[in-house]
This record gives sequence, C-alpha cells and structure tokens, in this order.
Amino acid sequence: MLDFIRMIAASIVVFGILVFIHEMGHYLAARYCKIKVDVFSIGFGSAIKGWYDKLGTEWRLSVFPLGGYVRLHGFEKPDDPEELAKIVSDRAFYEKSVLQKMLVVSMGPIFNFLLAILLYAFIFAFVGAPKSTPDVVSVQAGSPAAEAGIKAGDHILKIDGKNVVSLEQLQKVILGHSETALSLGIQREGKEENISIQPKLIKENGHEIARIGVAFSAVSGYGEPVSIYKVIPMAVQQTWETTENVLSGIGQILTGKRSASELGGTIRIVQMSGQVASYGFVSLLSFMASLSVNLGLLNLLPIPALDGGRLVFYAVEGILGRSIPDRIRDVYLQIGISLILFLFLLSTYNDLKGIGVFGWVYKTFASISH
Repeated sequence: MLDFIRMIAASIVVFGILVFIHEMGHYLAARYCKIKVDVFSIGFGSAIKGWYDKLGTEWRLSVFPLGGYVRLHGFEKPDDPEELAKIVSDRAFYEKSVLQKMLVVSMGPIFNFLLAILLYAFIFAFVGAPKSTPDVVSVQAGSPAAEAGIKAGDHILKIDGKNVVSLEQLQKVILGHSETALSLGIQREGKEENISIQPKLIKENGHEIARIGVAFSAVSGYGEPVSIYKVIPMAVQQTWETTENVLSGIGQILTGKRSASELGGTIRIVQMSGQVASYGFVSLLSFMASLSVNLGLLNLLPIPALDGGRLVFYAVEGILGRSIPDRIRDVYLQIGISLILFLFLLSTYNDLKGIGVFGWVYKTFASISH
C-alpha cells in the first residue's frame, strides 16, 4: 500500500512540475507578445480550484492531474460574428505576426530543455556528476566479443572514442552498429587498450538487433560536487547527450533496430516515478530531467495538435506569405490526430501487457499464438 501511495504521489509531482514548466513557457511568451491568456490549467477536466488574476487569466487545478494546458485568447479567428465581437483588440493570438506565434508555441518545449539543464546543474553542484562503471560479466562463446578477445572482468572506458558514462549509452551505441565495426577502449589488469569489434545481427521479437554477445554490469554513483563555473556547461552537455540518446532510440525503432514494444506511455511513467522515488530525491530529480527532455522532444515532433506541428504551419505561412487553406489544414490535422491516437494505443498496450491480469492475458495469448 505504501508503494502504491508513493507511486501516485511521485507521478503527480513529476507530471505537475513538468507540465507547469512547459505551460509557463507558453504563458510567459504570450505575455511578452501582449497576448491575453484566458486559462492556465494544471490538469484536465473539471476545475477543483480556480481563481482569476488582475489580468483576467483564470488559474485552475483540474481533476485529472496528468497534463495541463494554456488557452490563449483568440487562438483562431472566430467565424461567428458574436464570438468575434468578444475578441479583445490587439490581444488575440491570431492577430500576431508569424514570428510571434512561433515564439509562443516554441517556448513550451524550450522551457522543458531549460528545466533539464537546471536540474542537472543542481545535481552536479550539490551531489556530483553521475558516473557508471560498465564491466564485462560474461562473454558468449563464438560471439563477436569472444572473437575480438573481450574477457570477463574487462572494464569499458570508451566506445567509438567517447567516454562511457552509462550502461544505457553503451547499449545504444552497440545497437546502432549493425553494419560497421565499433571501437572499444577497455581497461584490463590496469592497462588500457583498444579493440575493434563487429556487432552481429540476431532476431529478437521479430526484429534484427545488433549484439556483441556480452553481459554487462554497472555500478552507478556520483563523483565529487562540481565547481560552480563548470556546472552549467556540464548540465548543457548532459542535456544534449540525453537528447541524442532519445533521438537515437527513436531512429533505431523506426529503422527496425529496436522493437516498438520498448515504447512506453503514461502508465509506465507513473510506475517508474514511484520506483525512482524509492531510490531517493536525487534519483527522482535525474529522472525528471530526462523526462523533461523527452517531453520537449515529443512536443517538437511535426505532428498537428503538438507544438511541432503548429510550428510547421506557421513556418509555411511565413514562407508563402498567407495562411494555409482550411481544407489542407483539416486533412493534416486528421492525419496527426490519428497518428497520436495510434502511438497512445501502442504505448498503452506495451504498458499493460506487463501488469497483473493484463500481463497474464497477453502471455497466455502469445503462448497460444506460437
């Protein structure tokens, strides 16, 4: 029961902070562009608590806390004359220039990246930079690693010239080398050497995945706190590396190098929030930073209903010098909503197949099918 309460509380805190920061980016940019904000809501659905500020913005806490939104005044120009008459002159979103619209839309994801930088900076300054020591536990006989001379007990220092900072980074680089050899910098009995190794494609869950035939272990921890003048550059670098890892993972799924079953959704994030919270405050902050990068990237995808899709519209408008015809916009919007619905159903399916009775049904069906 305690684990369940911790999971729910941690997920509400995590989602609440990430959504608040994202929407605050939109809100502040709108204020800067002199656009009226009608509603700032944390959560969806009916308002639990609401109040108005002196500028006429309604601030809400709503019943479903896993999300939120900012409602901009006059986001689209109303067709109804009565609704058009309610628009406050010079305060409507649709009246603003293309660059102002793009600024307001883009600041949500940008604030997510800024939050990640601040969280990493806090961790580095007060706890220390994360470190990981991937070690080879075992080597499969006849595998690429065995043929290259990798041995149990080897410590992995570098991969393709980059310092290894996590087991996840190591695994993602290996997955991306299905056709080319990679270079491993290892430490063995106090001596360093470089080994070239060609990953081998094997079939897993119907997908061909690059493997080298090694079981790794990693002891993670933190080094000494970082000097204040080094914190921000290191935090920016860590945010960039997290971004690269996410994009690399998406690319590997799209190219079939990784299975789409790895995609997770809200349910998995809720579970992980509780699990990470049990490891301590610092682990939760690190998880939030990584999740904030994911949220920023997700919203920048060129899909309608997401910030990235709107940026595409405004960019095209800026190039053409006129608005995109409603018919084309409606078709694009329908395609985008269908894609979002598909990704939602896929991620929810992936989340549920490992939980309780849903997991039992999935495993039973899978065993019958095979």
